[in-house]
Amino acid sequence: QDIQPKRDVTRFVKWPKYIRLQRQSAILQKRLKIPPTINQFRTALDSQSARQAFKLLDKYRPE
Repeated sequence: QDIQPKRDVTRFVKWPKYIRLQRQSAILQKRLKIPPTINQFRTALDSQSARQAFKLLDKYRPE
C-alpha cells in the first residue's frame, strides 16, 4: 500500500466558465489576424478621451 506521488491534475480540473472563456478568447486572438481598422475598437477609451468624444457627439444629437 504505497502512497502514490502527488500529480499535477490542473489539466483535468473542470474550470469555471469565465476562465474557460478567457482562455478560449486568448487563443483565438493569437490565432486570428485582426485588421487594424477593427482592432482599434477592442479596447475602451480612457475617461478623458471618452468625455471629449461624448461632448463632441452631444452637439450632433437629434432633437
